[in-house]
Parts: sequence; structure tokens; C-alpha cells
Amino acid sequence: MATKVSDTFTDTNVTNLQNHTPDVGGTWTFTVNPGGTPSNIQNNELYGGSYGSLYQHTNGAAVGDDDMDITCDTRLHSTESTRRMAVAGRLPGGTSGSSNYYRSMRTAGSGQSTYDLVKRVSSVETNLGSYVDGNAASTSQVMKLEIRAAAKKVFVEGTERISSTDENLVGNQYVAIATSRELARMDNFLVEDVPPAADPNDFSRRQPREDWLLRTNRVAEHLVSA
Repeated sequence: MATKVSDTFTDTNVTNLQNHTPDVGGTWTFTVNPGGTPSNIQNNELYGGSYGSLYQHTNGAAVGDDDMDITCDTRLHSTESTRRMAVAGRLPGGTSGSSNYYRSMRTAGSGQSTYDLVKRVSSVETNLGSYVDGNAASTSQVMKLEIRAAAKKVFVEGTERISSTDENLVGNQYVAIATSRELARMDNFLVEDVPPAADPNDFSRRQPREDWLLRTNRVAEHLVSA
């Protein structure tokens, strides 16, 4: 898997995300609620804006395919439900990215967090699944959105918690990050592409011994069937 976007949000305090350069990938564009207070960097983490709405930034780098893994560290320093954070994939890119995507979102609660897998098409959102985590919202957790054709999954701390076979937005190759309120914090944003499945008839990447063994086995199979 190759890294397509990576951001540790290392920058001067109060730097707005659209003015920040990620470690790998394109520039961030403010695509949702651009008239509000954008997400900004504090202590080398991404903080939310000043209000309860999600402030989404789309990255300008195309993943190269519509299958992808999006991972991010998340923390919610409040139990208010207006504290939310999300990562999104299969965006079309540009300002139209606000209306179409698959999104994994973590929302604060009293003594817990709720994770949701959401599809948004033409501004209409459909919840594809939810998971309630019993850890306090302030607990740092790694959230991952995995997209593999029709299979969409959300992982929390490496464990699959939500899955769906919904298939839409085929061909879209961009990603986004979103936060709300200043006590929603994110770090270590990472997007990786998914390499194509190996072709058993492609010998170009095999070592000589592996190539020889495969050819020998095929000759043996042919002799047995003859």
C-alpha cells in the first residue's frame, strides 16, 4: 500500500488548515461551512472550529482509485454531542465534495462515544451503521474507514465495528477530514491506496525460485490430468 495523504498537523499554533501544508498530499480546501471558523492547528493537533457544525476540508490529492484506507487518531475533550470528528472517502474533489462521500464519524457522549458510518449523496445522508463505544469520549482512539468496492467498514482501535455492503459514488478518488468545536482533536491522518490483487499469471514480480516452483506445479498438474 502506498501513502497518498499524510498529515501530522505539525505547524504554528492557530494556523488554519487550508493554510497548512500536509506531510504528503495536496492542499486542504475548506468545502463545508466555509463561512464559519475553520479547523486550525493547536499543539500539533487539528482542532475543530468554534461552533457545532462540522467543518470539512477536502485534500487536493487524488488517491488513484476509489478503494482506500483512511486512518486518524481521535480525541473528544467534552461529553457534548456537538463535539464530533470525521474522515471521509470517495469524494469527487473540488467544492462539490461537500455533497458526496462515505464518512466515518465519532461523536461525544456521556461516558462513551458513538461511531457512525454515513453515506451522503446529493446532500442526502443515510446512516449505514452505528457502534457505541463504552470508553470515555476523552479516550484517544484510532478510527479507520476502509473502502473495498461494495464493502465499507469502520474500525476502532483495530477492531471492525461497523460494516456495510452499500455501493455508490464509484470512481471518486478524494478524501476529507472534518471537525466540530475546539475540543474535538485529530492527529496522524493517513490515506493509503489499495494495491490490485495479484495476477497468478504475472511472473514479472516473482523471484526466480518462486517462478520455477509455480511452473513445475503447473507441469505436474498437466501430467496428472493428461
